[in-house]
Amino acid sequence: MAMVGFLKVFGYPAPNSPIGWNISTVVQQLITSLMVIGGVGGSLIQGPMSSYVGRRRSLQLACIVCIVAGAIMISTTSVGALYVGRIVLGVANGIFITTAQMYIVEILPANLRGVGLGSYAMIIVIAVTISSVITRYTNLYTSRLCYQIPLAVLMGVPAITFCLAQLCPESPRWLITRGKDEEARKALIRLRGSAYTSTEIAEEFAAMQAHHEAESMAGKDKPRFMDMFKGTDRRRTVLSLCAVAMHAGSGSQFLINYGIPVKSSIY
Repeated sequence: MAMVGFLKVFGYPAPNSPIGWNISTVVQQLITSLMVIGGVGGSLIQGPMSSYVGRRRSLQLACIVCIVAGAIMISTTSVGALYVGRIVLGVANGIFITTAQMYIVEILPANLRGVGLGSYAMIIVIAVTISSVITRYTNLYTSRLCYQIPLAVLMGVPAITFCLAQLCPESPRWLITRGKDEEARKALIRLRGSAYTSTEIAEEFAAMQAHHEAESMAGKDKPRFMDMFKGTDRRRTVLSLCAVAMHAGSGSQFLINYGIPVKSSIY
């Protein structure tokens, strides 16, 4: 929103602006908030979707949705279509965030889950830094390429992820819930490799089966949405919401969404 090439299409001339262009605050707000709305929707549909198609397929579907969003935003000159692209991108983001964390937790042994989630967060920071570097230099273009190039990169990364996900084993825990025990055993052996003995793998697999059977007997193998707000699960829900609220309250997301270099400021 601070790029001249973008403002020429979606903004308006502003002689008093340092770069000669500006953009409506309403458009700015919608460009940012519609992605958040899409993210909420993506997170909500991820639950039933990943339960049905699996974690790996959910990630691949999110890749496809992300590519579609990028294609819409690259090709359009209509602000309405741009809004649609942002919503679609938000849906992909919501699926990515929830499915990726779930997959990490389910495939790693208990002693490595914290490291796995920490690595996940670190990769996001690295990706944000790389994207900032890309947009810093494409900002020099005054044509539509200034924002089309970053969006092309946005389409390229999920295309690579889609292909790499095909090489990854499915979550053994999900396979067990679908009654595919033999496939789950093979996936676990592939995940653990030579780092674990056959006895350790067998014990871990038996623990997964026992956990699933215990949930089935307790009637928790098919949870309902409102179960998050009942009993002991309500405490987990409150803690999760508070953690997210504290992250948003830090103001970091505001700076990511609206922070721009002083020399290219539109104000």
